[in-house]
Amino acid sequence: MKAIFVIFLTMLMLFSAGCNREPQPLTASSSNSEQIAPTIRIITKEEVIKEYISEFLTTGYSEYYGINSIESEIIKQTIENNHVEAVICTNMNLCNPVKNPDTVPYILAAKKKAFKENNLDKKHQLQIEYMTLYSEYLKPFESNFTFKLTAELQEDEIDKASIQLFIETDANQGVKYEPAEDLLPKK
Repeated sequence: MKAIFVIFLTMLMLFSAGCNREPQPLTASSSNSEQIAPTIRIITKEEVIKEYISEFLTTGYSEYYGINSIESEIIKQTIENNHVEAVICTNMNLCNPVKNPDTVPYILAAKKKAFKENNLDKKHQLQIEYMTLYSEYLKPFESNFTFKLTAELQEDEIDKASIQLFIETDANQGVKYEPAEDLLPKK
């Protein structure tokens, strides 16, 4: 029995020593004489455009809302004379800041108004309105945008310093674009 215990302890020590080793990088001598090349990630124009819009919206909205996701789809892109122009549809899923809805002024006002009402029918209606505001505050919501991005190309890559972003606005006579900064929440 003692011999079995000694063998068990020896195997346990060997196994635990093997588990504590640092992983070794693959080299030509350790992987059937094949060299493992480092992965090179090439960033496409589309990725630069989507990343720029995502950063723009995150920077502009994150102070006021929680941002759950931002998804962009390039619906039109033209490249001429080292100049790129793209139209992008973007969907942003966001939520109100995490706090008690009863601390939000318009919800608190609705609650107080319902509490003060003496007419039972009207009080009931005001309580329903308050509860609706309360529950909607906690739900995520979506905003959709159509952007136009223009930029210069240098060596077939987007010059990030030259990017200009515009937002499509409702216009009576066709499509109209205004600077996208006008869309951001103001303090």
